[in-house]
Amino acid sequence: MSEALHGALLGGLAATAATAVGALPALAWREISRRTEGLRLGFAAVLMLSASAYTLIVPAIDAGAQPFVVSHEMIPETHRGGQQMPATLGVILEVPAQA
Repeated sequence: MSEALHGALLGGLAATAATAVGALPALAWREISRRTEGLRLGFAAVLMLSASAYTLIVPAIDAGAQPFVVSHEMIPETHRGGQQMPATLGVILEVPAQA
């Protein structure tokens, strides 16, 4: 087995194990309050937005993609209801999204 394939296999196994360990608390809690659920969902949303902003959007802009196209393709919800300009400016200026 090549070294690259071995590394990919170990990385995949580590990600699988981390996902399984991360799911254990969800299996233990049967009922949670609305506040706790809201906090968890908010935290997950922030993680996903930051991951998309710093690993997808910024490199695309650095590569020469137009900010309007990047913001429209990556975050289409921001372009509903006439929010195109603030969304595009937010991507250009790297402003974090506010709830």
